[in-house]
Amino acid sequence: MFTIQNFGSLKSLFIFEMRELILKRVRVCSLIVISLNSSFVILDRLTCPSDTLGLLAAIRIVSTVISILIMASSYLPALRNITTAIGIILLVNVGCAISVMTQVLQGYESSYYAGLNLIFLGMGLMLPWKLSDALLTGLLIYASYLIPIFTLQKVTHWAVFINNNLFLSSSLLISLIATYVGHQYRWREFQRKFSLEKSNKDLAQAKKKLEASYQKLEELGLLKTQFFANISHEL
Repeated sequence: MFTIQNFGSLKSLFIFEMRELILKRVRVCSLIVISLNSSFVILDRLTCPSDTLGLLAAIRIVSTVISILIMASSYLPALRNITTAIGIILLVNVGCAISVMTQVLQGYESSYYAGLNLIFLGMGLMLPWKLSDALLTGLLIYASYLIPIFTLQKVTHWAVFINNNLFLSSSLLISLIATYVGHQYRWREFQRKFSLEKSNKDLAQAKKKLEASYQKLEELGLLKTQFFANISHEL
């Protein structure tokens, strides 16, 4: 078990523990992505034109392979210090895959944009990183959605575009708030936990000192009793 003596400061120890937690969550997120990519193939077959199914399947396969590689890399000791970067790559990979699929279908009018909402909300729920990390990830994913729309399409149905982006931006905002609140809560709880452990340690040391003092007093009492007994005997 690591202690503050190993890191020099409480904040450094907290950052280390958050890295370990992020690493575990990245593995869980990777499994979720792999599972959903496989199951959503059914959705593709039910809702998408038949001439797009092959391309959609290829996009999902690429995203799944990248997710598997990311999950495998999370077990490499050399990459333990860049767990946040691994998490960002995982989510941006999935976000880009969804953005490409929306372009393959109806572009900004495609209902597949809703997958980005799931990523934003999942990010706020699953990954215990800093607000700046979540903001960077969210902006990269959002850019992967908006840039193709403005470079490859011409927006004609502004009501649909505004509606979809209102939901996307709201989901991202909720995720960022959840990330900030969650990070602050974990830091405060970590401080309380450390303070409690320090108090318990101080109490244990004080108890040992009291027990040692009590034992010395008992020894002095025995010496005093023996001294007076010897005097009485001489008298």
